[in-house]
Amino acid sequence: FQTIEDATFAQISLGSNETEAAVNDYIQACTCDGNNASFVCNTNILGVDDYLNVCLESLDSEMKINNLYSLKMVQGDTTLDIVSDSDLVDSSISSKSTRADDSGVHVASVIPAS
Repeated sequence: FQTIEDATFAQISLGSNETEAAVNDYIQACTCDGNNASFVCNTNILGVDDYLNVCLESLDSEMKINNLYSLKMVQGDTTLDIVSDSDLVDSSISSKSTRADDSGVHVASVIPAS
């Protein structure tokens, strides 16, 4: 698995004033180095038994991220659910952590061979 393009997000609706904002202005998502403190994005090529590390990070101090509801990896016709309904699908190969200040979420998962 190799990151070949940046994550893209649709518009979100802000309930307090019914206007829309581009999520890209507030949230960054990328494959990362696995360090929950630094969230350094990378495009490393993964090998057998390597961890896929995904970081979601707030780019604005007013935007908090304290939960990740769903995360799927799609490659061709194959879909691997990693997080579903806020829970890890298989905690024996995956982990999820949230920064103490709610500024980001890190997920690591070994991608099974089959």
